[in-house]
Amino acid sequence: MWFLTKSKVSPTAVKGFTLLEMLVVILLVSLLSGMLMQGFIYMASVYGVVERRQSAMQTQSLFAGWLHDSISGIVNGIDHEGFERFKFHGTASGFEAISLAPLVSRLYGQPHSIQWQLEQNDELISLRYREVTIPGGAGGWHIIREWQGVEAHWLYLSDGEWVVQYPQASLRFEERPAHVLPQAIALEVIGGRRPEIVVVALVADDQEYRPPEKPGL
Repeated sequence: MWFLTKSKVSPTAVKGFTLLEMLVVILLVSLLSGMLMQGFIYMASVYGVVERRQSAMQTQSLFAGWLHDSISGIVNGIDHEGFERFKFHGTASGFEAISLAPLVSRLYGQPHSIQWQLEQNDELISLRYREVTIPGGAGGWHIIREWQGVEAHWLYLSDGEWVVQYPQASLRFEERPAHVLPQAIALEVIGGRRPEIVVVALVADDQEYRPPEKPGL
């Protein structure tokens, strides 16, 4: 004969989490969350630094490319009467010349009168550029770069020596007036976190320009 009896369950079998165990779990979860949050913050800061450096490198590369295209396109003259006044002239603050590589105009290959100029306003130095189609009117200025708290100047390579003015007002230069272009042009920016210098060699012959003679003359 079978008898049904109630089985007694041990009190420990139905016991849940104690308050101490819950506090330990919450503490562990909080520690893990804090570590993950710190990791996210660190990775975000690293990404921000990389992004800023990449943007600065892209800006510098684009700026150097503009300078290279504009300066390497400088020529001695053009085949037209009355354009003898368009001669290269450079100082520490800027230069003007004839270039076949305009930065703004779409008339690439056509001579343009270009000017690169450094302008200082308090501690801010601006690099400005403008171009005018020859013949043409006055063109507007474009701000290419700006620097804060630095010194900047242009340099011109003449006979293996960097000078701050071209043509030079010297007896040696007057003895050889046929040279109307420097061998290279450099923009040097001193100060700031990263000093910059961009050097561009001129492609055109530095001798005085002479238009081609007509056949039979």
